[in-house]
Amino acid sequence: MPAPPNGKPAPRQHYLPAAFIGAFSASTNGRARARKVWIRRRDEEQVVRRRAEDIGAEEGLYTLTEPIGFKGKVDPLFLDHTWRYVENRLPDAIRSLLESRTTGMLDAKTWGLVLVRFVVDLFIRGPDFNVRFQQRFEGMGDLRSHFTADNTNMARMIEAQFLYSAVMRCHWEVMHSPAQTLVGSDIGYTPAKLGDAESGYAIPITRNAALLIGRRSDELSPSLHWQRDRWVLPVLHQTLPPERAAGLNQKIALCAQRMVFGSDSDTVERATEHWASDEARSPLGLGPGLIAGAPQERRESSMAQFVLITLLNKKPEEIGTATVPLVKVGYQSWKNESSPSQEGQASSSPIEGASAGDTPV
Repeated sequence: MPAPPNGKPAPRQHYLPAAFIGAFSASTNGRARARKVWIRRRDEEQVVRRRAEDIGAEEGLYTLTEPIGFKGKVDPLFLDHTWRYVENRLPDAIRSLLESRTTGMLDAKTWGLVLVRFVVDLFIRGPDFNVRFQQRFEGMGDLRSHFTADNTNMARMIEAQFLYSAVMRCHWEVMHSPAQTLVGSDIGYTPAKLGDAESGYAIPITRNAALLIGRRSDELSPSLHWQRDRWVLPVLHQTLPPERAAGLNQKIALCAQRMVFGSDSDTVERATEHWASDEARSPLGLGPGLIAGAPQERRESSMAQFVLITLLNKKPEEIGTATVPLVKVGYQSWKNESSPSQEGQASSSPIEGASAGDTPV
């Protein structure tokens, strides 16, 4: 744990937004970060109740100790400031995503500037990134011994640039689970499949809903459409049967490295009941390998998010021949003022375990 250059104790830094964890609470009163959830840790047998703001954090996880930039100043909380944009907007963005069930459309800025970045953050913010990053340099002698914590932390930002486009090109689908509450974990995702899509991930976003993202062919990549005065993204919605929701909870628990949390103790206990076995962890590696593509493909598409941000501020007639890599842009305005919900048009088998051959790199 790095010590801040000012000599003060290292701050406690969240790798999961506290308000996001609070969305799994049975309570809807007060600030989301102060709501209590039930939690079980890998190294504990008991399920206990804790405030959302008291979990999903480590001391000094992102604290920088070395100068950055041309001015050579040390900003220990540089990464905290970076995460803040998404954290401050995430609750409203998730609410908009869930409400898109009515119209079938989601504001493209909410998608591209908040939700895409949130999904990327799940792959780069956690302590598991430290381990995965160091593993990339195995077989290179004592190279890793020269790395500092700051090296790893700044690598998170570089990794994010490659992952924005990978997440953008995924098929997005929301699964609603009204009959079975869902759990979250310190990792935040589990490998899954979306019918005919290639392997992707299931990401519980509240106690009653999960986001599914999966990589598909270019013909089925996300399409943006101009609707009245803004760009929108079609989003599929489907209801998750209770038995599949229970299976998803167990998959989330298998991928968890430190903890699982939920709205009630019974659900958390059922999700983690296999932790005592020898196969209590997912055989698949963690990380974004199921959607990120080969390294060359990541480099070629690394500018896609920047292009998208630029075009979202323009009208169709102002774009001309500009294109967004990996995302289709529709220049025809939707004829209907409000598009019907796309409920039930999703894949017939929305959550399936990824095969062993889908191991991420």
